[in-house]
Amino acid sequence: MFFLYNLLLHAALIVLSPIIVLIVLCSKKYRANLWQRLGFVGREARAALSKIGKRPLLIHAVSVGEVGVACPIIRRLASLNIPVVLSTITTTGQAFAKEQVGQDAFTVYMPFDLPILLNRFLKLINPRSVIVLETELWPNLIVATARANTRLALVNGRISDRSFKRYVLTRQVWKRLLPRFSTVLAQTEQDKARLIQMGAPENLVNVAGTVKLDIPSQEIRDDERARIAGSFKIDPAREVFVAGSTHPGEDEIVLDVFLSLKDKHPGVAMIIAPRHVERGEQIAQIAAKKGILNVRRSTQASAAGRFDVLILDTIGELMRAYQIATVAFVGKSLAPNVTGGQNPIEPVACGVPALFGPNMQNFRFVAEILVTSGAARRVSNGSELLQAASDILFSSKTREHMAEAARDVLAANRGAIDRIMEHLERSGFFEGGPGR
Repeated sequence: MFFLYNLLLHAALIVLSPIIVLIVLCSKKYRANLWQRLGFVGREARAALSKIGKRPLLIHAVSVGEVGVACPIIRRLASLNIPVVLSTITTTGQAFAKEQVGQDAFTVYMPFDLPILLNRFLKLINPRSVIVLETELWPNLIVATARANTRLALVNGRISDRSFKRYVLTRQVWKRLLPRFSTVLAQTEQDKARLIQMGAPENLVNVAGTVKLDIPSQEIRDDERARIAGSFKIDPAREVFVAGSTHPGEDEIVLDVFLSLKDKHPGVAMIIAPRHVERGEQIAQIAAKKGILNVRRSTQASAAGRFDVLILDTIGELMRAYQIATVAFVGKSLAPNVTGGQNPIEPVACGVPALFGPNMQNFRFVAEILVTSGAARRVSNGSELLQAASDILFSSKTREHMAEAARDVLAANRGAIDRIMEHLERSGFFEGGPGR
């Protein structure tokens, strides 16, 4: 089965190579990371790696969400004077990583999951150990790490409903690959059970909780809120409806909800943050067709005049938007053509009532405890979203009750980082010789 995986992977690359070349030539986004994804890190990166001095710990995070999980782990490792190399796949993940980790980690792109590329990459990095986050189960990366006799951990591991069906069908592959991990730390008991059913030895799998619930409070004082609102050129007196990490099919829904909210409360403003920032212009056109005054954050400095909707087509500012929100909708959860959901903890950590649709498969445990506690509400369609947003927007008592529930949930569920760090240290993941 594993041989078949590599055979199909190489065959697909050969057959699709003309299309891949065309996409790369036409897309700046894909050109930006192509060479590193082919295993060529460049002279500057090689020079920087040579200066690290100690064998680093390699953490792989595919994109923005996983980088958010990696950041608190990296901060802990920095306090232990353990150097870190953080790899991503997407350009947005790489940009977010560079912004968030600063000098605490060196950031690179992970090569494609091909043996020759990964063997060369691991030889260059020479990691003391490797951590992959959440759902990053790459067959050739697992094999290459094992062959290099390097410890490998899956941290904050989760298996979604959709992925689990695929993994069960290919169980014979995972039954051979998962035992090569040194340890597996799952988010929930359900994730643990699924990983074992996929083929992970039971003695390797432990439940550590989710790092996402370890987020510190992001609530701010009124003067700080006014400063952030001002940086967005929004009057601090205006109430703000934030729609975060939206996907195609949801933009129209939330913009229509905003129009209805504005009819009842003319002073309300909206910030819409698409999950993929390159959709900013598309959303601006949709808003304009609905007669909504809007501005894109990327061009806001040169724009003039009043606006009702700010399109956040920049990276790394969504948390700041949540900090000034009155109510927030969390995307990839409502439109019929999207599933999985995005992180609902970010707004509630800011003391902001969160709303999301029924499709929260990737955050099932978190969504459930937030709804059960009263810190968030689940809606089924645009009408329910409008009703819930109206209830919250026009009731300070409701907002205070939901914010208090959020504080209680976060306080009761913190500790995943401590458990992860203790387990990794006990398992020898931080050991490594000085020098390269």
